[in-house]
Amino acid sequence: CNLKAKVVSSLSQACVRQMSIPWTGCGVSLNNKTHEEYLKSFCSQVFDDMKWFIDEQTAQQTRSIYANDVYGEVLRQSWFCVNKCKMFCGQEDALHVIQTYLCQSSHHRPFIIYGPSGSG
Repeated sequence: CNLKAKVVSSLSQACVRQMSIPWTGCGVSLNNKTHEEYLKSFCSQVFDDMKWFIDEQTAQQTRSIYANDVYGEVLRQSWFCVNKCKMFCGQEDALHVIQTYLCQSSHHRPFIIYGPSGSG
């Protein structure tokens, strides 16, 4: 089996780049102008391809995340909570009591917070 043919056939054509360089007895050398240009081109191509693949995957992940209705709702509620918490001042004692209650796993009863209309 030809390994190169097997690898190339298993990849999408968008993932395959074929480049060639004149070979010398010393292999690839930066002292050879053609080799130097080849290496610069090769590195640039690898960088551009990797950047494109990363950008594509990021965009695809973002699209699939935002297509999920539950995730979108949780995200909107999180943003709402963060924005409201920025403006919340005072009530540190009440917040401490609530935090303590919520962090104790032994409670199996609802925790009710109430106050006059408009206080929440």
